Amino acid sequence: RCPYCGKPARIISAAGILPASSKVTQLLACSNYPECDSYVCVHPGTSKPMGTVADPTLRRLRQEAHHHFNKIYQSGIMPRKDAYNWMADKLLMPLSEAHIGRLSEYSLQLIIAESKKLLAYRRSLAYQSRAGDDRRMRA
Repeated sequence: RCPYCGKPARIISAAGILPASSKVTQLLACSNYPECDSYVCVHPGTSKPMGTVADPTLRRLRQEAHHHFNKIYQSGIMPRKDAYNWMADKLLMPLSEAHIGRLSEYSLQLIIAESKKLLAYRRSLAYQSRAGDDRRMRA
């Protein structure tokens, strides 16, 4: 069911909704789509949704959260598994529930802020390390 209007959700084609370059071909959408602009992508080759049905605001927050959170493991700060444990700890929830596609707006905003904070901290450490190297080279 759609959490916004209460109508049933159904699988629809992603064509014309998502960019043509997307690997996703199906969506789980509110049966009142497009009037109720709520949907979630479906894992390719399955009928399994990647999260909960979301309106445009929640979808944008999910994209932003993925953008910042993914940098934590993609940049080598920590392995992916550890990053998800970190997320679960930050949200005070079991690891099994720590999936961006299932989080509320509040939890997404928290993960965005915490991810940015961690990334900024790591950048500052790298900057301090480079500055120390420069000072040693001049001595």
